[in-house]
Amino acid sequence: MKSMTAFTQGRHVDPGFSLSVSIRSSNHRQADWSIRGSGITPITERMVRQELGERVRRGRVEVVLDLFLNDSRHWEVQFNDYLAGEILRRLGPALRPHRDLIRIDADTLLRIPMLFHLDPLPEALGEDAQIRINGFFRTMLSQWDAQREEEGEGIAREISGLLERCRGTWASMTAQVEVWESGMQERSRKRVERLLGGRRYP
Repeated sequence: MKSMTAFTQGRHVDPGFSLSVSIRSSNHRQADWSIRGSGITPITERMVRQELGERVRRGRVEVVLDLFLNDSRHWEVQFNDYLAGEILRRLGPALRPHRDLIRIDADTLLRIPMLFHLDPLPEALGEDAQIRINGFFRTMLSQWDAQREEEGEGIAREISGLLERCRGTWASMTAQVEVWESGMQERSRKRVERLLGGRRYP
């Protein structure tokens, strides 16, 4: 018996990347999976879904797989020069009279939507790295599965103890009913004998 309530998390450090994985699950009638994180690519998502499909028939499972790439070649940096120039050109006249009070720094500019994008390129890691990513995820999944099993054994012990107490209560109630029925029959027999004027009732 396995419980659906479990949580595990871990971190793997590799020369080219580090990987953080967390798996959280809870009870749910159907299989409901949420897979997210910076390390999710079509390849890793397919692997995660396949592994979950082999282990989980029902329940809500949330997988977070964050990949941190250590090599600058594995990142795509995009900066919209044209948009930055337009923003500064249009803001310039409005800010000039207040230049002592209002300052726009690079951090403020980089927060403007569509101006700056920094996207990881996990697919650039290569096949060996993907194998290590998959292996670490399977290790975390095994830990999560073991936790579910341990939790399930605890629930099974509780249910077994509860059933044992129910059996004891049932046996005690059955014995009390038998004593009560026996006493009731005896009292009824004596009452009938009194009504019959002392003649013995069979």
